[in-house]
Amino acid sequence: MRSRVWLTLLAVAGVGLLIGQLAVLGSLPRGEWLARWWPALAVVPVLAAAVLLIRKRTGAGGERQPHDWARTTGLVTALTAVGALVFTGLSLQASRQQIGISEQTLLTDRFLRAVEQLASQGVDKVHLRIGGIYALERVAVDSPRDRTAVEELLAAFLRDRSPRPTDRACPETPADAHAAFRVLVRRPPNDSQIMIDLRRTCLTKVNAPEADLSRMSLFEADLTEANLYQAHTGLTAFGNAILVGARLSSAKFGSYTFVDGADLTNADLTYADLTRVHLTNVKLSGADLTDAKHGPATDISTAIKDATTKGAWW
Repeated sequence: MRSRVWLTLLAVAGVGLLIGQLAVLGSLPRGEWLARWWPALAVVPVLAAAVLLIRKRTGAGGERQPHDWARTTGLVTALTAVGALVFTGLSLQASRQQIGISEQTLLTDRFLRAVEQLASQGVDKVHLRIGGIYALERVAVDSPRDRTAVEELLAAFLRDRSPRPTDRACPETPADAHAAFRVLVRRPPNDSQIMIDLRRTCLTKVNAPEADLSRMSLFEADLTEANLYQAHTGLTAFGNAILVGARLSSAKFGSYTFVDGADLTNADLTYADLTRVHLTNVKLSGADLTDAKHGPATDISTAIKDATTKGAWW
């Protein structure tokens, strides 16, 4: 009977240890308090048993009963076992915390080295800048909490490296700016609502099929002859952007995509999803809209077309 009781207590202590470790690992929902108090879950049952044992040695009249050494030995064994379990659990928790600190330190070092590479100046350092761009991409993949910082850093680099001139046409997009744009449009998912600011940038002839253009401001950007095949948008601003000759076939224009005043002359919009787009003052001369999807919400009342516009349904 006694051995059964001690086995039960050890089992309860073990369950407490297991639950605590699962909470520390984040495997239990709302397990923050368990991660802090799990040692108590393991120790309290055995301490309670010890108190009951001491009380049991005192009779009804306060008379002390003969000492039961077998029971005492069992209690000591149980306490030792639980102590070992708790010590092991605390050691594992400390090891995990140390590993977490080491990982964060490593990520910080990687981030700083990538920033240093990105800041390299000179035509002969373009390979270093591209290396820094791809290093930042790896940081964003490995560390979700750094994704917004990486997005903002790459966007700032693009605005500085490839701004749209006011007095002439955009030159060819530099290789490092091209790499930064490609990394931004294939970025991992991010819950951030901060817009990626690429306003008034030169992005001519960028090659970015299946680009994720959501949460991106391309206001007055020059995307002449850009390859944006099967791109998708959502909370995206193309206001007054230049998309002359751009490939947007099978692109999906999602909710809150603003294209007011954009120049889509000679653009390929075949099979594009335009069901939610207001084509306000959009230039469509020579554009190909063959088999483009449209619906009642597609506003073409002020779209600018001519005899060279293909596939116009209005």
